[in-house]
Amino acid sequence: MKMSSFAEVPSEVSSVVFGASPLAAGLGFYEVAIAVFLPIEGVSITNVGVILTTFGLAAVVCSIPFSILSDQHGRTLMMIIGALLSIP
Repeated sequence: MKMSSFAEVPSEVSSVVFGASPLAAGLGFYEVAIAVFLPIEGVSITNVGVILTTFGLAAVVCSIPFSILSDQHGRTLMMIIGALLSIP
């Protein structure tokens, strides 16, 4: 089995990966900040776990219809819409 290099990835795929990277990095920072700073503000560890679990479940539930929409309307458009919806 031949290993493929990053240079062999189609440019459309590379664009989506590089376009989604800042959003993914921001969300990763957000989750760490929530887990660190909410207990400092007096929120119980249990409630922090509930918040992070709810965030994860919402992401999974929303990813299913958006993945179907991205197949129908194009991944770039859906990535932009998803980034804009994640702002609020």
